[in-house]
Amino acid sequence: VVMVSVIFAIVMSAFRVAPLLESLLAVGPALLVGIAMASITTAFTVHLEEPTGLPLFFRFVVVPMFLFSGAFFPIDQLPGWIQPVALITPMYHGVEMARAIVIGTEPAVAPWVSITYLLVLTGLGLAIALSPMRKKLTP
Repeated sequence: VVMVSVIFAIVMSAFRVAPLLESLLAVGPALLVGIAMASITTAFTVHLEEPTGLPLFFRFVVVPMFLFSGAFFPIDQLPGWIQPVALITPMYHGVEMARAIVIGTEPAVAPWVSITYLLVLTGLGLAIALSPMRKKLTP
């Protein structure tokens, strides 16, 4: 996540989309989202007996998360019933924080709320994943 985010920041700066410093500062929210999603994905996959469930996770969790994150279009253009779903996706919080850093807009959610939310998701994912992982790895 860090490598891709830094490269993306350099490209944004090279094409004069945003200053380099602000672009590099947006790596922080990207890293938080990456860690949160890694822990959630690990919590899901550690409970799988067969790897066939992983494509379903990507189809029904990861892809919609990108679509409802506000990265491609504002979430206020979504139907009213799906907007609360967008607000609980980790990607939405990362996009809001990164956009606020790079463009200088006021985030819809306070940064401390987004950071706390992503850290809580990370902790939940780790808590759910660690016990089954220990059982599987213990001889």
